[in-house]
Amino acid sequence: MNHHRLDPSLLFKPCPEQELPFETTAELEPTEVVIGQQRALGAVQFGIRIDGNGYNVFALGPSGIGKLTALRQVIAQESNNRPLPSDWCYVNNFADPGKPKALRLAPGRGNRFRKDMEQFVEELSTAIPAAFEGDEYRSRAEEFAEEAKERELQALNTLRQEAAEQRIILIETPTGYAFAPMNESNEVLDPEQFKKLSEHEQDQIQETVLALQQKLQKLLRKFPGWRKETKEKIKQLNKEIARLAVNHLIKALRTEYADSEAILDYLDGVEQDISDHVDQFRPTQEAPMVPFGMAPRPPFERYQVNLIVDHSGQETVPVV
Repeated sequence: MNHHRLDPSLLFKPCPEQELPFETTAELEPTEVVIGQQRALGAVQFGIRIDGNGYNVFALGPSGIGKLTALRQVIAQESNNRPLPSDWCYVNNFADPGKPKALRLAPGRGNRFRKDMEQFVEELSTAIPAAFEGDEYRSRAEEFAEEAKERELQALNTLRQEAAEQRIILIETPTGYAFAPMNESNEVLDPEQFKKLSEHEQDQIQETVLALQQKLQKLLRKFPGWRKETKEKIKQLNKEIARLAVNHLIKALRTEYADSEAILDYLDGVEQDISDHVDQFRPTQEAPMVPFGMAPRPPFERYQVNLIVDHSGQETVPVV
């Protein structure tokens, strides 16, 4: 083997200071690129790019050589190329409250949806009571009540007129209604006067009263059905008023989340639930009955969103 003596100048690589674009290294930004170890870094990149469960990367080497720092840098760089994971939240399942629904939303949108529903609940808690205290609702509800009262009164007056034509008067008593015969002066016959009538006249009056009583009983049996119809009208009115109060609020949310079918389905459920339970949201003077020691839960609480996974404010994939 031949040996050659090297000149000392060949063992030195000069670095002229005037060629450096800085005064001191303090002016330089810290580099995030690991110098050297390209095979090891390539293996790490290969490992973390495997899209599947059950894969692991094991870094082995002496202590203090910067393994953890290198891994963090490589993973941080890789996270910039990955899409952010979805947000997840739970909402009420109105068909089965014991099994809430999980909604998958774009990253950062879950927190926004939660806040929008909080604002919706806040506005709803004032909009619905105000709607039922308005003049329009009071006027229409009173109209239904007056119509029902007039219907019963008209039916009774018709029967009263029919009885009067047969010289029988319909009397309203504290316990109900009763029929009594009248004399020539259109006054009620007292028992003594009735006894003075002939047997034929008494029988005839009793038969007439019996027939009228049967008609009265038949008429009175209709009243509960009529009153039920009135209650149903008021119930439908309540739903209509609630829908009007919530419509513009729901419409704004539907516009905001028009691209999310899951949220639109949930909003449909919210609107239907409000309509089905409108009496819970109406202003009332009576306190609800609850078990001792338990405070009643606000009815609007079931429309709040429980945000489970939130990536709002993040720009890269989180690294654990």
